Amino acid sequence: MVNWVEVLRKFLGWVAKNAGLWRLDVAVEDAGATVMSFWAPAPPRDDKGATSEIKRTSVVLVHGFAGDGIVTWGLQLAALAKRHDVYVPDLLHFGASSSPPSNRSPAFQAACVAAALRRLGVERCAVVGFSYGSVVAFRMAEAFPGLVRSVVVSGAAVDMTHAMNDALLARRGAGSLGELLLPESVDRLRSLFSAAIHRKLWLPDRLLRDFLEVMFTNRKERGEMLEVTKILPLWGENDDFVTIEMTKKLKEPDVSLEQAAKALVAKFGFPRSEFSVNNFAPENFIFAFASEALRDRVAELCRPDHGHLSFIIKPWTRQAQAWCQTLTKKVLLEIEGILAHIWNW
Repeated sequence: MVNWVEVLRKFLGWVAKNAGLWRLDVAVEDAGATVMSFWAPAPPRDDKGATSEIKRTSVVLVHGFAGDGIVTWGLQLAALAKRHDVYVPDLLHFGASSSPPSNRSPAFQAACVAAALRRLGVERCAVVGFSYGSVVAFRMAEAFPGLVRSVVVSGAAVDMTHAMNDALLARRGAGSLGELLLPESVDRLRSLFSAAIHRKLWLPDRLLRDFLEVMFTNRKERGEMLEVTKILPLWGENDDFVTIEMTKKLKEPDVSLEQAAKALVAKFGFPRSEFSVNNFAPENFIFAFASEALRDRVAELCRPDHGHLSFIIKPWTRQAQAWCQTLTKKVLLEIEGILAHIWNW
């Protein structure tokens, strides 16, 4: 019997080839035990058939937890490949990629993608991640700054707490993340899609069964990936999966917002009324200053110890935007013994 998801994959493969990509396997270890499957640019040739050396921006598209590379990104390839060299990996234990080691962490996934890109001759790239792929993209940027020039993420949260996970599972009627993200029945898969997709699409049971058969292989390895990953990769304004309310406090921080505010007052000696503080991730605080003068004062006090400083200014003017664009690095500010990142926001 025809599996319609396999038919879709073949069609998307045809789309990729028409966009100038071909599929290849890349061994990322000397022994060749870990192999990553890629859709990558076919070597361009000039009118005489010789290989061309034209260089374009490299864009790496990293898929999420419920699909492989070609199914997730197939419909974007034609447009992106017109101007960029597009690379679409299958993460380990997805698609045709495989690895015998027991390391299931996003950091290991990131290291393998980076190693494969190096073997393909990629020197610098922009990484675009969706869902779990965003987690891998974050790890790539952190571990390989010389390779990753920029990161675009979609449908990703920075971190989750046990309480937030419990609330999510209760809302979706699941007993574990594995039950939710590795569905074994049509009903569970339909529930996952209804949570993750804003537009409520009607999908026939036959198509969902085909999707389960093709896309949810290597269940043991993927279950282990969920156990070592403290990140839940789906949220958005219209998500019923991870709500906006949940993203406002992604983890109970070891340092409260008020503790952070008091520490900043003690460190710099300016009125508490002149700034606000918020956090968007564990021990990651956003400081919004009431004036540019105050901002500049903090910048001068921090710069000798920490280099460049990025933070919010209110109101957000063109001058403020231009100033922040000159800041290229995040800075660490020690608050109550915790290193808190201050970001341009």
